[in-house]
Amino acid sequence: MLAKGRYVLVILSLLLQSIQSQNTTPDSIVDLGYARYRGLHNSTLKQTTYYGLHYAHSPTGTLRWKSAIPIARSNPHNPPNHAIANSQNAPVINATIPAATCIQGNPGWYPQELSPPNDGSSSEDCLTLNVIVPSSPPSSELLPVVVTIHGGGYTTGSALFTLPSPLFKHTTGSFIGVSLQYRLGAYGFLGSRKFVSEGGETNLGLRDQRVALEWVRENIARFGGDPDKIVIWGSSAGGGSLTAQMVYEGGGGEVREGWRLFRGSVVEYPWWQQFLRDEQLERQYGYLLRAAGCKDLACLRGVDEKKLANSTREIYGVGYETGEYPYGSFWFGPYVDGDIMKGLPSEEFEGKRFIDRPLLIDRDMYEGWSFTNMSLETKEDEEKDLRTVFPYATAEFRKRLDEVYPREAFNSTLSRRATWFGDMTIHCPTRLLAEVHANAWKLVFNAGTQTHAATAFFLYDLPDMIGPKYNATLAAIMKDWVGSFAVHVDPNIRSWSNVSKPHWDEYHSTEKRPTVLANQTEIGVPGDLDLVIDDRCQFWRQYRGIAQN
Repeated sequence: MLAKGRYVLVILSLLLQSIQSQNTTPDSIVDLGYARYRGLHNSTLKQTTYYGLHYAHSPTGTLRWKSAIPIARSNPHNPPNHAIANSQNAPVINATIPAATCIQGNPGWYPQELSPPNDGSSSEDCLTLNVIVPSSPPSSELLPVVVTIHGGGYTTGSALFTLPSPLFKHTTGSFIGVSLQYRLGAYGFLGSRKFVSEGGETNLGLRDQRVALEWVRENIARFGGDPDKIVIWGSSAGGGSLTAQMVYEGGGGEVREGWRLFRGSVVEYPWWQQFLRDEQLERQYGYLLRAAGCKDLACLRGVDEKKLANSTREIYGVGYETGEYPYGSFWFGPYVDGDIMKGLPSEEFEGKRFIDRPLLIDRDMYEGWSFTNMSLETKEDEEKDLRTVFPYATAEFRKRLDEVYPREAFNSTLSRRATWFGDMTIHCPTRLLAEVHANAWKLVFNAGTQTHAATAFFLYDLPDMIGPKYNATLAAIMKDWVGSFAVHVDPNIRSWSNVSKPHWDEYHSTEKRPTVLANQTEIGVPGDLDLVIDDRCQFWRQYRGIAQN
């Protein structure tokens, strides 16, 4: 069960690629004004997909660790095969084949059999997105738009990861779908004052996402999408990315007056990994310099692409073995830079410094298990783990941790660790996000594997992967709710399956904070389960500086 919860998104990526290869023929040219693209028609899914559309120039060479340069009509210096200033007489660019993923990397604790292949399927030239459109739109009007940002711990994943084809099929093509990818690992999240002083730019993975969202806002109407009806959807690190986009530049970072980058968001089990401090980021940067045989960023920018990719992969293992990051962490990810990330996410949301739009949010029942070492047994194991997770812990913090999570309340060291890790990283953040949004709908998913990414089996039609734990009725209900929110910014407006389901009340509609609880065979709308763990969530808020999120 735990393995399936951990591996689902990796396998999901492969399955989605297989789906896209069925009954397809080249068709449908779209003219963006600066370039023309040919998409791939799928008669089975009744959709046309445009793969690998560049939203920015290749971030290579001197552009390594620089903000993405948007590909736009106003820029006459676009490179060949990416875009041109005037498309009227331009050749049609082939968009029928999935583009390369961004360079991947897995943490040292991750199963080696799932490590990304070094086979040329990934590239630094990866700032692309996919667009799916219905073959027969249900209306002559511009359709709502769903933009997905993939998860994968900020070190793995791709735009194929979360191409929303199953939801698109379920809703009979009621929206335009977009999935984007962004720089990962050392390419997207290197940092520190030293790194910046040498010419590096901060939180580039998040900046890439913002450029992609701006591209969608500017271009989606040419695919039949309404730029004023964009909903963003992300799971795990994708959900964490969505929350980062909400607090981007203190919530004031939308492109220009009158623009809304999105009108609502679907945030699933948001991954609030610890934000590294400057000295931690500088050590991380040092590992890469040494692995690549460099002394500074100028040297790194000149390193061969393959050598650099191997160096970035190498440091995951070295960092883990030397205790730079714990089991369950992916090491690379967003951090406070004082620019686009003004503070820790909990600080920004509590301080109301975020874009407040309607929110549909969920978490799985046991989020911490997939990120807890199954061999954790002795007190010595626990102490070593705690020191690695909380390098800035005080005696007071450790005392309060033992009081809030007393050992006698758990049947094992493993269970205790999984509980506090899940609370810190996902459970309590979902409660906070629901609390601070003016309009929110919250769900706790206690079906399927019940662990991290459990909803994916139901939203992405993967019954064979969990066998008898799959419930087709529950899958239809979940897709109805997410589809209705995507199209109407309310999960209750429309049902495509016509399956009976309870009304999903808004989180703030009553004092009990109604929250959908989806079990294997029944669905109810009790109060928020996370209110029961209020003392635990208050603990993490009090010690956010030590928890680093």
